[in-house]
Amino acid sequence: GALDSSRELSADEIKPIILGATESGHAGNNVIWNMFFQADPYGNENPGRWLSSLTQRKIKPPHTGVAFAHHHFRCCNHVQALKAYEESGQHPIVHLCKAVTYLQYALNLKDDGKRNYLLIRAFASLHCYSERLGFRALPLGLYYYNLARSFHQLGLLHFAAETYNKALKSQGVGRSIERSAAHNLAMIYKSAGAEELASDIIKKHLVI
Repeated sequence: GALDSSRELSADEIKPIILGATESGHAGNNVIWNMFFQADPYGNENPGRWLSSLTQRKIKPPHTGVAFAHHHFRCCNHVQALKAYEESGQHPIVHLCKAVTYLQYALNLKDDGKRNYLLIRAFASLHCYSERLGFRALPLGLYYYNLARSFHQLGLLHFAAETYNKALKSQGVGRSIERSAAHNLAMIYKSAGAEELASDIIKKHLVI
C-alpha cells in the first residue's frame, strides 16, 4: 500500500516493506532505505545483524549490499564498508560511495604512507564514477562538484575552487548543485580575501 507520510515509521515497520520489495516491485526505491536509516530507534534488532542476514539470502531486496555498506560507513567501519561496496556492482553511485569512504578513512589516519594510498584510491574511484556518469549520459557537472568537495575537504582550496568553477560552467547540473557549488566557492574566495570574486559568484548564482 501507499506509505503514510503524515508520521514517521519505526525501523520494525519499515523492514516488512523492504522484505516485500522484490515481490511488490515497489523497491529499488531509495526512499524506503532512507527511511530505514533515519528511523530512530532502529528497532529491537541490531541493524547490522539484520542487514547481514539479508545479504545471505538467495533473493535479496534491491540495494541490500549498498545498504549494508552504508551501515558500516555510518559506524566508521571503513574496511567493512569498502568490502561491501566492492560487492555491490558498478553503478556510478557505488563508485562515489567508495570514493567518500576512502576519503574519510584516509582523513582518520596519521600514517602518511597509508593515507596517501587511500587518497589515490579515493580519486581513482571518483574517476570510475565520472566514466560511469559519461556512459550513462548524466551531467558531468555532478562529477566536478563531487571532485571539488573532495579537494575542499582535504584543504586543497586552489584545486577545489578551480573544480567548483568547472561544475558551475557545466550544463544541466541542477539548481541545488549549482547553489551548493556557488556557496562553497564563494566561501573559499572570502577566506582568501577575494571579496570581489565572492560577490560575483553570489550575484550570478545565489541571488534570485
